[in-house]
Amino acid sequence: MTKADKPTKAIHATPTSNPLPAVIAPSQQAHQHESHRHEDLDQATRAAIAMMTGGVSPHAFIEAWSDWALHITRAPGRQLDLVEHAQENLAKLMSQAISPTVDGPPAFIPKAYDHRFNHPSWQKAPFNVWSKGFLAAQDWWDYATDHLRGLRPEDADRTRFMARQILDMMSPSNFPPFNPEIIEQTLACKGANLVEGGSHFLHDYLNTISQVQEPAPEGYQVGEDLACTPGEVVFRNYLFELIQYAPQTASVQAEPILIVPAWIMKYYILDLSPHNSMVRYLVEQGYTVFMISWCNPTSDQAELSLEDYRKKGVMAALDAVCAIVPDKQVHAVGYCLGGTMLAIAAATMARDNDARLHLRKLIQPFILRRTKTQVLDELPPKTEITVEIPLSEPERALYEAVRSSAVENLSKSDQQKQAGGNHLKVLAAITKLRLASCHPKLVMPDSTLSSSKLDRFGQLVEELLENNHKALVFSQFVKYLSIIREYLDERGIKYQYLDGSTPVAKRKERVDAFQDGEGELFLISLKAGGSGLNLTAADYVIHMDPWWNPAVENQASDRAHRIGQTRPVTIYRLVAENTIEQKIVKLHQHKRELADSLLEGSDMSGSMSATEMLELMREV
Repeated sequence: MTKADKPTKAIHATPTSNPLPAVIAPSQQAHQHESHRHEDLDQATRAAIAMMTGGVSPHAFIEAWSDWALHITRAPGRQLDLVEHAQENLAKLMSQAISPTVDGPPAFIPKAYDHRFNHPSWQKAPFNVWSKGFLAAQDWWDYATDHLRGLRPEDADRTRFMARQILDMMSPSNFPPFNPEIIEQTLACKGANLVEGGSHFLHDYLNTISQVQEPAPEGYQVGEDLACTPGEVVFRNYLFELIQYAPQTASVQAEPILIVPAWIMKYYILDLSPHNSMVRYLVEQGYTVFMISWCNPTSDQAELSLEDYRKKGVMAALDAVCAIVPDKQVHAVGYCLGGTMLAIAAATMARDNDARLHLRKLIQPFILRRTKTQVLDELPPKTEITVEIPLSEPERALYEAVRSSAVENLSKSDQQKQAGGNHLKVLAAITKLRLASCHPKLVMPDSTLSSSKLDRFGQLVEELLENNHKALVFSQFVKYLSIIREYLDERGIKYQYLDGSTPVAKRKERVDAFQDGEGELFLISLKAGGSGLNLTAADYVIHMDPWWNPAVENQASDRAHRIGQTRPVTIYRLVAENTIEQKIVKLHQHKRELADSLLEGSDMSGSMSATEMLELMREV
């Protein structure tokens, strides 16, 4: 709890809203289980485990490793793959150990952010073998903890993170006998560095196990070197104190700001020193700032619920702010758990029509993706072009045959009132029509018919390459991408390729290769490349088939049109004329809400009936 040098002002509750119903009443939570005779022993055990793990729940990492291990044990093919990868790494390591002077790139290189092996002595024997051995083990574990079918992506990421932390502990750079830099320094200062490091280690170790806190440095004072902005405690309860900072300008902003910091942070994390204080910056702009300072919890707070912190924390602070600055909406910002609590409070206030928070300002950070043009004025222009491609007569006949057969079969099913099953049947039929719009081979593998869309794609690619452009090529259908790959291979056009089955490590390799100039095109399955890729080497984007949700397409196009792009970006959307594709594009323009709700695969539409979807397949 912060110390107030001035008496606390009297704060009167603001009768602007009725008490909100508790999500989980504190009294219910406090008595949801009966204490047994040895409850104290359980509590002491949990406290001891928390001290040993630094407050991290053992369940979190045990669950992740168990999930990974169980999926590995029932995947013999993956096990064999890992064995082969280990053998390949060992062979590369032995080859470079035997012939370190052979020209060519090293088999294993540190990651871009890893500077542990930059010293020239790491390239000399035997240190080069130790460092390369560590990097080989790191490469294997990155590969072993890659995403696996059935394994939760979150658990794969956790196991990779934990494996990296364990490996980093075993890095040869951490051990004096194996680190050439430490050896050189030890010889230079005759071992004084080891003595000094050992004394620091012993000091820190003793402080850790005894839970002794270091005193503040000599001459260091709170209020001058830390928490330097003048403030006053204006409200206090058993959970927090509310500090008010007055504006330091002649003209004052009308609406105040409430800051909700994380529970584990003291309020002065945002008021460290004059040159980097957010509080000082805000008051210098004329704002009245209120800051919550959470108390240090004791056993008295052991049974408090999240609802207690919402009502007696955020809501109580808001009541106090509104009493001091009445009839004004409040801007609010929260960090970490404070942000979570503020978001919960804002949601309940919106539910109950409590308009004291300036909600649009509150949620703006979450919708920046939708207003990118407002905040990224430095991006070059983006042009979107829809190219409508007429099908050849044979293609048209094939498409009509597929469409007529599907409509007839689905109409019969509709008459039999098979609503749930019909929805899936209509989705499957529409998918088949979309495939027929792209290439005859996608619905008739033995067909010898050519594809008008693929021919137009070839013309477009030829024009781009002649003018030294690079392009991203997106499709939702991996089989279609395979056909495009064959087309490009026949013509000797170099490209990179990425779909949902591409391992994470390979994804990065191919993205880096494309950014470095390897390949004129990058073929990507739409969902695999919708986010997380920086492909600004391309200044053209080609969508081979339209997706129901235009936001997904936009996300994919933004792999090229993003920060770092210096050239105008042109986006082509290839659409087969007078087909289901044309109706999907019209759906983008006229029925966006409907289009956003319609998803392919296991996610069924919640707002579009099978009958409405069937209408999309009727005659154009």
